[in-house]
Amino acid sequence: MIDIRAKSFGPFVTRGLIRSDAVDLYHRITGDPRVMRYMPNAIHTSLEEARKAVVEWNMGALLGVYGAAITLHGEFVGVVTAEFSDRGVCIGLKFAQPSKGAGRLFGIPFTAWLLAHRDIHRVWAWSAVENTKVNRVFEKSNARLVGVAKKFAILPNINPNEPQDCCIWEKTRP
Repeated sequence: MIDIRAKSFGPFVTRGLIRSDAVDLYHRITGDPRVMRYMPNAIHTSLEEARKAVVEWNMGALLGVYGAAITLHGEFVGVVTAEFSDRGVCIGLKFAQPSKGAGRLFGIPFTAWLLAHRDIHRVWAWSAVENTKVNRVFEKSNARLVGVAKKFAILPNINPNEPQDCCIWEKTRP
């Protein structure tokens, strides 16, 4: 596994999540319906749920799923996750609003850094077909659309009972 914490990607820096991040996480990301609409997690309804998420992301490193805070000029602006498997590294990004361009500005150097590691051949991610803004970000960053996976993921903020169709995107080592 490769630790994604304490790294610089352009103007962004990743670091381990700390308990006090839960306040920003809740108020700026997980409690915001605009940010959470297409996420695989329900909108947090309390600060305590955000505190629990911080603990779970920190414990996830034991299972090969890393979570890290993303900061810009020392300010908490988002969260990145990376799940390592034999299929490659699946990444997830959550940015506070407004974050115009932040996903691409962070995601491109982060993906390049992962692919520079000898043991990583593929970095991939998924997004809801309906999430046109994020799908455009993938297109602009020259990610390859692998295809549309039918009924791929439950997105509880859209429909908690019906899996949604999702685009699968990837970048591979040349």
